[in-house]
Amino acid sequence: MTLSDDADAVVIADAVKFEFVGYDINPPVITNVQVSDVTVNSGIITWNTDEDSDSTVEYGTVSGDYTFSESDSSLASLHEISLTSLTPDTTYYFIVSSADASGNSAV
Repeated sequence: MTLSDDADAVVIADAVKFEFVGYDINPPVITNVQVSDVTVNSGIITWNTDEDSDSTVEYGTVSGDYTFSESDSSLASLHEISLTSLTPDTTYYFIVSSADASGNSAV
């Protein structure tokens, strides 16, 4: 870029091109959360997302107090987390979450 500071105030500039690439600011949308294959000490949590994202299940024996966590960092739109070594005859509460490659997270 060249600037002229003479009395005519002429500005000469090299061509500059800007291209807006866009940023992913939207978190994945979580749907279809299900529990399956429950045994006396295990179970499988599955869900879907509208874009590839990781998988995390936080769980515990008190609602809102999720002291355990299982996760898979692989990016996918179909998610499955197995919970094992659960205590028989115990109610577990859980939440699922997923984060996309841009770090947008949904619970």
